[in-house]
Amino acid sequence: MKQIKIILGILLIFFISYAISHRDKIDLSKNQSSQLNSTSASCTDKVINSNDYVSSDKFLGDLFPVDLKSNPSANRFRTWILNNYKEKANFASHYKLIEWGCGTDCFSYVIINVKDGKVSYLEEIHEGYLLGQFNIDHNFLVYNPINKGMERKYFSFTEDESGAGKLNLICTEISNEDMYGFPEEFI
Repeated sequence: MKQIKIILGILLIFFISYAISHRDKIDLSKNQSSQLNSTSASCTDKVINSNDYVSSDKFLGDLFPVDLKSNPSANRFRTWILNNYKEKANFASHYKLIEWGCGTDCFSYVIINVKDGKVSYLEEIHEGYLLGQFNIDHNFLVYNPINKGMERKYFSFTEDESGAGKLNLICTEISNEDMYGFPEEFI
C-alpha cells in the first residue's frame, strides 16, 4: 500500500512539473492570435483573412459614460463594468468589450457602445469556452473551447437601429488542442 502511495505521489509531481514547464502554451489572454494556431483553413479564410469583418471608422474619442439602464441585467455587474470601462474602444471600431471570469471554464462579457454609453450586448455566463481573439479593427469574436474535440465558434457582431447587439454565427470548427496544452496521454 505504501508503494502505491509513493508511485501516485511521483506521478502527481511529474504531472504538475510538466504542466508548469509548459505553461507558456496556456494562453488565456484576449487578443493573442496564437490561440488560433489549430484552426482549419476554411474558418481562418472565412473570418480572419477576410475583409468581410473589418470595422471602419475607428472611434478614438472619449468614452461616453456607461448607461447601465440601457440593459437592466448589466446592473448586476455594475462594479466590474464601471471599474474596467476606462480605456478607449477595443472592439469593432467603437465598442468596449469587457470580460470577466466565472470559473475555470467559463466567462462573461459586455459590449458597450462608447459613442453613447449604451450596453449593446451582455453574455452573462458562457461555460466550456474562453473568449478568444477580438480587436478594434474587426467585428468578429472567437469562442475557444476548453477541451480538444469541441467546436471553436466564430461570431460576427451587429447592432440594430435600437442599439441592441446580436452575435451571428459565422462558422465552427473542431479544435485540435486542449486549452491547457497537455499532450494526448494526459487527457
